[in-house]
Amino acid sequence: MGLIAENGCDLKIGGGSEWRCLLSSAETEWREELLPVLQYFTERTPGAYIERKKHSVTWHFRDADPEFGSWQANELQLHLAELCSNLPIEVNSGPKYLELRPKGISRSTTVEQLFSILREEKRMMIDFCFCLGVDRASEELFNLIHNLKDKVTNDRNFSWKMDSICCAVGLQSSNADAYIQDVDGALAVVRELSSHISTITVDNHLRAHTNALSHVHKPRRRPSVRNQQNIE
Repeated sequence: MGLIAENGCDLKIGGGSEWRCLLSSAETEWREELLPVLQYFTERTPGAYIERKKHSVTWHFRDADPEFGSWQANELQLHLAELCSNLPIEVNSGPKYLELRPKGISRSTTVEQLFSILREEKRMMIDFCFCLGVDRASEELFNLIHNLKDKVTNDRNFSWKMDSICCAVGLQSSNADAYIQDVDGALAVVRELSSHISTITVDNHLRAHTNALSHVHKPRRRPSVRNQQNIE
């Protein structure tokens, strides 16, 4: 099993035991400079706390007073924008948190690199990709999978074809092919696919298992920008 961790910063190829860090040491030295700033706002925002991961730091304020916590988060974000202008990191805001993470790297960029490694180093051709996403950040990943599929389908230099299904879990998505209502449904789909992995044909991954994959639904959503461009 291959794994991608730390929002795309660490990669382990299937069949191997070693993790590859996709960052240089210079790209992780910003922590010591910015942690005192986060600590300053934490001490002055009751209920706020800092979550430290290997390659990122998150400032949470979900347990703070809603109005004061939001005000402090805005102040912190403005302050960080100035401090980070010359640092290799970006500040992302989410529901009740601010996240500092390396700039230019994400799940999508690492998945793209993984495809290249499998093709060039391992000489492995991917004929099917099943992608699950549980948050809005997955939109970029869904779009990447669609673009990779289009590339191998339309480029005559590729002698193989790739099929894909992108599913949003628990949310409606503009770039997903389908949606699954909850995590239990997602687990059921993964188990069912794994049990049929040796018998699934490239063109019938979803259609041949409609009954088995009963948790997968067609999305009730507006056409994505990608689909609108195809129509035009």
